[in-house]
Amino acid sequence: MTTQMSMTTPRKGRLRVSPRARRAAQKLGLDITAISGSGFNGRIVEADVLRTTETRRQLLEPIEKEYNIRVTLTDFIIYAQALALRDNPLANRIWQNEKIVQFPTCNIGILVSLDDGLLIPVIAQADQLGLVGLASKRAQLVAAARAGKMPADNQSCPTAVSNLGTTRVDDFIAIIPPPQSSVLAIGRAAPRPYVVDGQLAVRQTMYLCLSIDHRVLDGMIAGNYLGRVVELLENPALMLVKT
Repeated sequence: MTTQMSMTTPRKGRLRVSPRARRAAQKLGLDITAISGSGFNGRIVEADVLRTTETRRQLLEPIEKEYNIRVTLTDFIIYAQALALRDNPLANRIWQNEKIVQFPTCNIGILVSLDDGLLIPVIAQADQLGLVGLASKRAQLVAAARAGKMPADNQSCPTAVSNLGTTRVDDFIAIIPPPQSSVLAIGRAAPRPYVVDGQLAVRQTMYLCLSIDHRVLDGMIAGNYLGRVVELLENPALMLVKT
């Protein structure tokens, strides 16, 4: 199943935006519909857009300075997966020894590309780490995997993320690595046509594709799980509250 997602949810009603604000939002990759306007009749002006960039900087830069870790889009995606698994326990299962096995914790695997193949280090109990702790753990595991030093206690997991966001790939279908029951494929984030209030606009969007093992997950379970991932990514403040 595939869904095209915008990183924020469009607002309802007529959108009033100055040309300078629209150009600034497109340049910075911000969703103009999620920005509050301070101009006449709620019109969004350039200062509103720049203030939202500033808000991002104020949020992420202190984290980087305090913890010496950079929180990336991949971290938001992995954390959204972990929280979505916690909210949808039926997606947190695998097929093992000819039966369905329920996972007691929300473990997320990361597909790491090497010169001669792939490794899948696992972030155990990812939903319990908070965004900062998850980002730190992700950086450690990826660095270790690329150095050929997989942890001896690397655990199994029900799902993983395969992220080609640094390439020019828009959409792809990932093969499920056994014994996992699903894998989430992430294409690049890029400006694309998007309909807002019946009008065609340009928004920063990306494609998600969830491959599932139908012995474990049916379409409704997978849809609820993927829908929750999208909801959290469109409303990242929900994840920060849980951090």
